[in-house]
Amino acid sequence: MPLQRKVGAGMKPAEFRKLRKAGKLGHVGLLESMALVASGLGWKLEKVTEKVDPVLAKATLRTKYFTVAKGHVCGLRHTGAGLSNGRKVIELDLQMYLGAEDPMDSIELPGEPDLRMVIPGGVEGDTATVASLINAIPRVVEAEPGLKTVLDLPIPRAFQAV
Repeated sequence: MPLQRKVGAGMKPAEFRKLRKAGKLGHVGLLESMALVASGLGWKLEKVTEKVDPVLAKATLRTKYFTVAKGHVCGLRHTGAGLSNGRKVIELDLQMYLGAEDPMDSIELPGEPDLRMVIPGGVEGDTATVASLINAIPRVVEAEPGLKTVLDLPIPRAFQAV
């Protein structure tokens, strides 16, 4: 329910836009994630843009928590772009809405060779957050004291308590 509420499920488009303008809707951390990726690659972003738009239901949708009437908000599309040397070098496109036909998490990295990874069904955000925190514990405990980012620590990996 909290995630469905966070993406505006059931709202009228005008209410969504009002809450977005007040900073109460959208994915927290999208631009910070972009900055972290850029920093990890050694890139300096000269400009960052973002946009959050409502996704409207094409038909009535029902969940355990909400009924979303046709034409009302069923979620959002939150995009961001990072520019360096006048060209877009990072693009993030987060689409979270009820009734998505082919839900997935994907990443595309153009290069030699081009890489594309798709996780069918996607990864549930709260579970992923908890898992990343738990799996980072050994790396944080081993780290020298001081303020660190994930870029300062060894890559976390899954572990199993014995």
